[in-house]
Amino acid sequence: KTYRHYCQICHGKEGKGDGVNSGPLLETLKILPQDFTDLKFKKTKEDRLLDAVREGGLVNGKSVMMPAWGHTLNDRQIRDVIAFVRSLGGQPTASAAPSASPQAETP
Repeated sequence: KTYRHYCQICHGKEGKGDGVNSGPLLETLKILPQDFTDLKFKKTKEDRLLDAVREGGLVNGKSVMMPAWGHTLNDRQIRDVIAFVRSLGGQPTASAAPSASPQAETP
């Protein structure tokens, strides 16, 4: 619910950086919101994410368009949002695991 209310407008429903505000950001600033489904994003350290949400994107050398939510969201809400965005895409699932068929083992 917190993600939908505060983050989805830029980052999109599925966290791919394709929210309603992504078009104007790309057109005017040549930037896109973070794609949370990107595997590189999954490697971001927790403290960097906490800082980015609390203090805004600029604190991590990211976009000045990422607002600071530290005065709006409490610590629990921030951690819940981070847990949610980490759950979006980019995670291998049982259906995405390599199959044991000979075709999957071809070099």
